[in-house]
Amino acid sequence: MASCRGREPLPEMVAEVNNEYITTDEFVHHFRMRGGLELQGSSRDRLKKMIIAELVDRKLLLQEAREQRIRPQRTDVRADFAEKGRKAWGEREKEQFMQSEDDIYEQRIIELVLRANLVVPGVRSGEIDEYIKRHPDEFIRPPQARMCWVVVNSASKVKKTGLQLRDGVSIDEVAKDLSDEPVSVRGKWAWRDEAQMPDDVWEAVNRAPIEKSVGPVPTDFGTFFFRVEDRRKQSRMAREESRDLARNRIKSMKKKEAMENYLASLHTSAKIRVDFRALGRL
Repeated sequence: MASCRGREPLPEMVAEVNNEYITTDEFVHHFRMRGGLELQGSSRDRLKKMIIAELVDRKLLLQEAREQRIRPQRTDVRADFAEKGRKAWGEREKEQFMQSEDDIYEQRIIELVLRANLVVPGVRSGEIDEYIKRHPDEFIRPPQARMCWVVVNSASKVKKTGLQLRDGVSIDEVAKDLSDEPVSVRGKWAWRDEAQMPDDVWEAVNRAPIEKSVGPVPTDFGTFFFRVEDRRKQSRMAREESRDLARNRIKSMKKKEAMENYLASLHTSAKIRVDFRALGRL
C-alpha cells in the first residue's frame, strides 16, 4: 500500500486465520461501514477489537463452508439487488449497494453453515413458566403507537418522500418504493414503542395527530416520515402473548449459546494470529 509522507506505510494484512489473511482493506471496509472512521480514543480502539474478532469468526465460518461444500447461488443475491435497484434509487445509492454484494453473499453462506451445524435445544413448557416468574417486568407492554414509517438516507429521497406524501400517496406505498429499510419490513403497519426508534422520533410520535403524515424528522439513523393510526397505554400482556415472548427469548438465548459453542470449537482447532500493532495504526 502507498505510504503517506512522514508516516510508516500501512500493513497489507492485519490477521491470519488458518493460513488465510484478513487484509487491511477488508478491515477498513467493515470499520468504515460501522462508523469507525468518525471515532477517536478508547471508543475507536474498542470498535477495532470488536470488528477484528467478528472478521476472524467470519473467516472461520467461510472456511467451514468450503470444507462442507456449502455454496449458495449468487443469482438469488443479484435478483434481490435488481429488485431494490428499481426502487427510485439515486446513482450514488445504487453504486454503494452494489459494492456490498460480496458481503451479502458471504452472509448467506454463513447463515447456511450455521443452519447446518447449530444444535439448538427445544424450549420446554416449564422453562417458559420459570422465565415469566423470574422476569415479570419484561411482560408489561410499554406505551405504544400503531404506525407506519419511511426511513431514507439521502437528500434526494427526503425530497421525493415529502412530495409523494403531500400529493396524497399512502405512506405504506411510499415506504415500499423509497424506504431504505429491508424489503421485509418496508411499509408495515405495526405497534412500536420507545425502544424501537430514535428519541427524536418517539417525541414526535407522542405529539403527532392521529392519521396525519409527519416528517421529515432527521436522526443519526436516517430521516423519518411516519403516520400514527392509534395509541395504547402501558398494560400487562395477556398470558398467551407473555408465553410467546418468553418462548422466543429463551430460544434466542439457546441459539446464541449454541453459536458461541460452535465458534469456540472452531477456534480450538484454528491457527489465528492478529497483528494488534498494525490495528493500532489504522
